[in-house]
Amino acid sequence: MAKWFQKLPMNRKALFIMAVVALVVFAGLCPLFFFHLWTYPLGWLLGSIAELLAYLSLMYFSDSLFKKNDAQRTLSTVMAAGSASLRILLYAAVLVIAGICTFKPEWFHGFDAFNFYTTAAGLLPMLAVIFFTQLYEIKHVSSTPQGSDTKPTEGERK
Repeated sequence: MAKWFQKLPMNRKALFIMAVVALVVFAGLCPLFFFHLWTYPLGWLLGSIAELLAYLSLMYFSDSLFKKNDAQRTLSTVMAAGSASLRILLYAAVLVIAGICTFKPEWFHGFDAFNFYTTAAGLLPMLAVIFFTQLYEIKHVSSTPQGSDTKPTEGERK
């Protein structure tokens, strides 16, 4: 599994780590179901799903900006701008739904499945995971050029 993880591009590593963090924290919150505190794990799950969807859209639409064809690049630029708007709307919708469930459940006829605070906490790990994966990647990048497959000669080593 470690070799598989090492072969992944940096974006996929960050996505995998975010999914693992989401599942581990959700598993840690699952005992709250037995105490009828089910809004906390479900709130975390809602926030984590929104976070993963936002990162997926960020990852795919940012990759499309680097296309070689000019016609595809203009379309992908428009789609990337739209993707940013959709991510903001996704965050807002998730937080509004969780806020209504927490503070005004009567607006949803008593439906209070999501806790606002755990939903907001479920949106936060993306920043830390991206920061630490980037930091790790920067520290472990070699000093040779990225496209270079040749070994340095004796004169270049000195």
